[in-house]
Amino acid sequence: MPISTKVAEGIHEVDVIIAGAGTAGCVVAGRLAAADPELSTLLIEGGENNAGKEDVRNGAQLLEHLTPVSRTAIFNVGKESKALGGRAVVVPSGGLLGGGSSINIMDWLSTAVKLGYKEYTDLEDPESVNEGWERALKYSTPDGSRADAAHAYVQPLLEDGEDPNLHVLCESKVVRVLFDDNKRAVGVEYITNPAYQAQTNLTQTPNLTIKATKLVVVSAGACGTPQVLERSGVGNPSILKAVGVPVVAEVPGVGENYDDHTLIIYPFATNLGPDDTLDQCTSGSVSAQEYTNKGMIGWNGCDTHGKFRPTEEEVQALGPAFKSAWEKDYKSQPNRPLMMSATLAGFLGDHSTVPAGQYFSTAAYFAYSYSRGYLHITGPNYEDQIDFDPGYLSDKDGLDVAMNIWAYKRLPKIMRSTSMFTGELQIAHPMFPEGSAAACVNDVDSKSVVADPKYTAEDDKAIEKFIRGNVGSCWHSLGTAKMAPKEQNGVVDEKLNVYGVTGLKVIDLSIAPGMVAANTNNTAYVVGEKGAEIILAEFDAAREGQ
Repeated sequence: MPISTKVAEGIHEVDVIIAGAGTAGCVVAGRLAAADPELSTLLIEGGENNAGKEDVRNGAQLLEHLTPVSRTAIFNVGKESKALGGRAVVVPSGGLLGGGSSINIMDWLSTAVKLGYKEYTDLEDPESVNEGWERALKYSTPDGSRADAAHAYVQPLLEDGEDPNLHVLCESKVVRVLFDDNKRAVGVEYITNPAYQAQTNLTQTPNLTIKATKLVVVSAGACGTPQVLERSGVGNPSILKAVGVPVVAEVPGVGENYDDHTLIIYPFATNLGPDDTLDQCTSGSVSAQEYTNKGMIGWNGCDTHGKFRPTEEEVQALGPAFKSAWEKDYKSQPNRPLMMSATLAGFLGDHSTVPAGQYFSTAAYFAYSYSRGYLHITGPNYEDQIDFDPGYLSDKDGLDVAMNIWAYKRLPKIMRSTSMFTGELQIAHPMFPEGSAAACVNDVDSKSVVADPKYTAEDDKAIEKFIRGNVGSCWHSLGTAKMAPKEQNGVVDEKLNVYGVTGLKVIDLSIAPGMVAANTNNTAYVVGEKGAEIILAEFDAAREGQ
């Protein structure tokens, strides 16, 4: 069946409903259909079909997904936080078929190594830096386009005409899971997405339903899944009762344990040429068509990625609380990184705020933050706002702030050792006290040696202020329906079954009990593969038992 924006006439029930067509959801749908063409599966996506979208296909257009008017992302707005200087951060997540795999930056570290990227053990050695950070090869798929979960797992099955029982419904939002009197999931209630299918008070249709005879899978991501579960009556009873949702199953862990890689991006001025960065494309001074003609439209600008650990001297300087955490969580595990850093050849902000030129940005994000947040509903309807606190920089011992201060001191030091460095962009760096030796430098001769910054206690305060005012999401949300015993705030068991009900599984990154030291999209693929494997094994066992 082709991808549609309406359920085909005559279809009122299917065997399996998958609520959410992000990375994991597409994997599950594709694997189930390929393994058993007789199994009828409905994959429901709130956003649009990603087929034929140039901003999905082309790596150089990746920043378009993060603009306020983007319809390829969902912007989850957090509450104002004292830890963030009173700011309310916005956490984007995938908002179209393929989810995050359709709009992510495509930074695949292990794949890059297999393709020929060289690994460097010392990024503070100028020779290594200049070879690795300035001359990295630019790899992409053979046709220069993105490979995403929808095109890899779902589209081929729809195109071959041999899988008529695989149905994909786009532009429809799942409101809640439906249960029978025995608390078995028997279907979902959904609405057409008004962002794509305009409605008025006079023409608005009621919520629609479709039944599932075997299984319902919620795969709406770490920000979407807890909302679906809570609107379905699965969650903390005190929260559900307060917002007028009847309790079906008491599962207090729903929406708790929110985790993410926090992110700050630091830009630098360079002496690179126009074709060495994405600035012409992201600033709009060169059209996407011109980039296509140059053969650059498939390049995402991310050519290097590093993992970092502090020296013993740096650990001591970060204070006793951090030293204690380091000795407990890191010291005996030499391959466990504290920070990860990706680079992007270009400036990621508003180009009207900086002089025309070629820039290079380094991203600092942390493998294992100590802060946690939560996400809950505030009402029974899809359009109700969320109660969302990402929890960034909120750990009681200030460990996440300490890590960020250390990271800021490390990254400019590395950049200053490169032959492309010509200065720091003050607009996206701390405002140090007048006369500080750590102040930003500009118009540096690339042939000169730039001294490493020296920091005082007052400089550290300036760095902390900047961090609290600028830290944001790395778009790696997980953990809000974690796999763990229920008494440990778990939401699903080892077979991905939701506690307290039957016929309902969660298969997405919300099940992860903790963070991974990598970009998370590959983990979403793994979760989808394992989830499909579990479902197929259970269906096989059920047939054998008949």
